[in-house]
Amino acid sequence: MQHLSEAIKENGGKFACGDTLTIADLQWYPQLRYFTKGVADHVPSDCLNAYPEVLAYMERVLAVPQIKEWYSKH
Repeated sequence: MQHLSEAIKENGGKFACGDTLTIADLQWYPQLRYFTKGVADHVPSDCLNAYPEVLAYMERVLAVPQIKEWYSKH
């Protein structure tokens, strides 16, 4: 997660590859969300709490209206 935190910071701090949502974000977000659900073996739901940049990133991705809508239905 440290690598992702650093990448977000180095790329402008909004999304994984800069200011625009990309396919990289669409790959990262579901995996990160899975980690925070507490259903992965030996991965506690608070596993990302040590990475505030990643948590903030997740909030930004989910704030995209189309993504928020999709997750509200699934």
